[in-house]
Amino acid sequence: IGKSVYWIKNGADGIINVFPFTCIPGNIVNAISKRIREEYKIPWLNLAFDGLEQGTTETRLEAFMYQAKQYMKNKK
Repeated sequence: IGKSVYWIKNGADGIINVFPFTCIPGNIVNAISKRIREEYKIPWLNLAFDGLEQGTTETRLEAFMYQAKQYMKNKK
């Protein structure tokens, strides 16, 4: 979370949190990220992987990239 806030304060246009499905620290960040996302009004995507291919990942990444581009345009 600390490094994410650092990147947000230093100009990031979005945050992607990728973590193993059963990772306790990853799940904690997943839970806390909603608060950070709302506080900084920045696009944030949590991606948990269990080793199997997930068909929705590409769609979620495309939607995130669209949001990040909009965020970047509105920031200027």
